[in-house]
Amino acid sequence: MQYHEKREQAKQITENILKREQNFESNKGSMIKSILERQNNHITLDHVIDNQEYYSDPDEVKNIINEKAKKWTRKRTFATINGTIWEERYKPISHIKQNTFSTIMDPISDHELAIALRDAPSNKAAGPSNIPTECWKKAGKKTKEALLNLLNQCLIQKDIPDEWKKATVILIPKPKNWQGNVDITRPITLIETARKLLTRILTDRIATICHQNKILQGNNISVLKDTCTYIPIYTIINNIAEHAREFGKEA
Repeated sequence: MQYHEKREQAKQITENILKREQNFESNKGSMIKSILERQNNHITLDHVIDNQEYYSDPDEVKNIINEKAKKWTRKRTFATINGTIWEERYKPISHIKQNTFSTIMDPISDHELAIALRDAPSNKAAGPSNIPTECWKKAGKKTKEALLNLLNQCLIQKDIPDEWKKATVILIPKPKNWQGNVDITRPITLIETARKLLTRILTDRIATICHQNKILQGNNISVLKDTCTYIPIYTIINNIAEHAREFGKEA
């Protein structure tokens, strides 16, 4: 290998090391992806395979995807709990006061919105309006005031704008090679970022009340933020192992 080729190779190695160090500080996801040599799978809908049939006509492809999306997002029916063993479980807990959650619908403050914007993840796909979270984060004072007023009107009206009730369903490939097979994809639903901010604020309020009033106790507390799922998971695994041992004895 010639001297200039070695020098160029050393320069490239140095640049890659520096880039990885920078990613460690500002973009850990990219760093991990690079270390693990992860490949991004993309879906190109120039054709699809459905029920082992190949379709390349744009209208046929569109119709097949639409039908799949309807099945994915169809309304589910749920059995009632009346008269079942769960009925007792879902009765109101006696030690929780009637007004415990009365503050959930209080007006949202500037501080609450600021925290929600701070904690909202960036670099995420937006909903039908194509307004990403970064727009709200970098918006001026007047825009944030208008957003805050809109969120508070949702609480007053106990409803959200009709446009927020719409969403975009897109396909994401499963950890398999995309070969046009719709059945090895999974859908994700992209909703409006402003609606997600409202949901985050209400969720944080509910979590705070549950913490302060010790509403969730024992293993149930693991569903709250900053709590651990270790004990519930250990309990489940331990119970499964115990049942397996008992089954082995009976056999």
